[in-house]
Amino acid sequence: MEIAAATVAFAQATEMCIKAVDSFIQRIRAYRHASDRISELVLRIESIWLKTETQVTALYDARSQTNERLQSFYEACLRRLYTKIQAADAEIETFIEKNKDVSVSQISLNHGRLRKVRYSLFEPHLRKTIADLEAWHAIFDPSWYLITLHNDKEIDTTLQKHRKSHQDIAAIVDIRTAIQKSEYQIKQSGSIVFDKDFVSQQRDNLPYSSLALSTLLESNNRVIIDTTTYPQNIDKEEAEHYVRDLAQILSYSQPSTLGLLQCLGVLKVFGSGGQISQFQYVFSMPSEPITFSTSLRAMILNSPTTLDNKFIIAKSLARGVSAVHSAKFVHKNIRPDTTIVFNNSQTRNIQAYLVGFERSRPAAANTRWTGDMVWERNLYRHPSRQGARPEEAYIMQHDIYSLGVCLLEIGLWSSLIVPLNPVRPGEMLHIDKQLEMNNPIKAAWEIKRILTDMARAHLPSLVGLLYTDIVLSCLTCLDPEATNLFASEKDLHNEDGILVGVVFIEKILSELYS
Repeated sequence: MEIAAATVAFAQATEMCIKAVDSFIQRIRAYRHASDRISELVLRIESIWLKTETQVTALYDARSQTNERLQSFYEACLRRLYTKIQAADAEIETFIEKNKDVSVSQISLNHGRLRKVRYSLFEPHLRKTIADLEAWHAIFDPSWYLITLHNDKEIDTTLQKHRKSHQDIAAIVDIRTAIQKSEYQIKQSGSIVFDKDFVSQQRDNLPYSSLALSTLLESNNRVIIDTTTYPQNIDKEEAEHYVRDLAQILSYSQPSTLGLLQCLGVLKVFGSGGQISQFQYVFSMPSEPITFSTSLRAMILNSPTTLDNKFIIAKSLARGVSAVHSAKFVHKNIRPDTTIVFNNSQTRNIQAYLVGFERSRPAAANTRWTGDMVWERNLYRHPSRQGARPEEAYIMQHDIYSLGVCLLEIGLWSSLIVPLNPVRPGEMLHIDKQLEMNNPIKAAWEIKRILTDMARAHLPSLVGLLYTDIVLSCLTCLDPEATNLFASEKDLHNEDGILVGVVFIEKILSELYS
């Protein structure tokens, strides 16, 4: 009965939302000839809604196979969209009432300077609607990709039916197919592993990271090279399987929707003995013109930034974590060193993407109960995942903890490590005593406490209470106490991983965008 109730509520919200938006678009479409700028804005709204409608319709058709908790989240998203559209419709209705003496035909002919001035005031309403729709999509799109976690052939059939309606539908169909082939060890069609002549050997290394910039030899397009750091004793055949499968999944990525860069292929790196030593992912650059690229570590060390930029980077990292989870992988290496930041000096826009897939593996693959004693890497790992023999199997919450340490660093805008030789703690991180302790596990838990104390003491005045709470939610996501926002949810370790994905979007990502 509960599943049926959730399905009915989701269906009602879908029908209500589609009807409201269609009515709104019909209203604003009547004014698209008022000016070129208004026409462009109306077309943008129509384009955003085309994407939304195709996504929502596909989910509606697959509703009977969709997880109850996910359906409830979709319903809540649609009701928020309905509220936004109702508010936008009311604003435009008020504007039209105040200017009802100006007919559509007169607007179209652009008669009179006064009418042009009046309808220049129409633009802010449309721009606000666009901003609201884009903000809504920033939350909805990560949840849309959680459908990849459902192992259900009927969902595949439903999505395939809608494949040609929008590129995001095609992308999710291809991602689901790649995930399923990975899980059942079915050979992927086409090769994603290329020889060294695929990319120029001239590399511009990004400081304080394993990333480099290069060019494709055939097209001369700029690309990002991301080198793995697998231990020498790991089974390279197994590692190649993981790398190839993740590259295949990310080859279908739509960066603006999924939040991860598109992977163009993988290169093998050979050691002096002719054996495979590592692998290199080749990622495309963002579509927007880029004037500067750097690692987040270098940016924090070398450049002051604005509060707006802090939130942009934080949101991007959180979306990246959600996207990796939707691909049924765990990242295992989330640090400022594995985040690349792009800057456009003309528009002053920045973009950030999670990369550094140095030791990623499928979430369902067996955990290797091995680690290392490198303190500057352990700083970003939950205490249960530190040491030569970690105590717990790796799950998404461990990536969420790592995200929390990064968000703390972004909020402080002070590097927690100084990457000299030897590496030492940053000026705000007082852990010298802990690093000298004989019991590394006890030290790890003390360092976790220090990080949470730093968040409580410093973040409220720098980035506000909301951001502070988000950081603390990430840092305590595996705590048993009532302060853990994730602890109130039952069965977060459910087999398909949908529940923890929904909770992350609700309690971390949505809060960042609020």
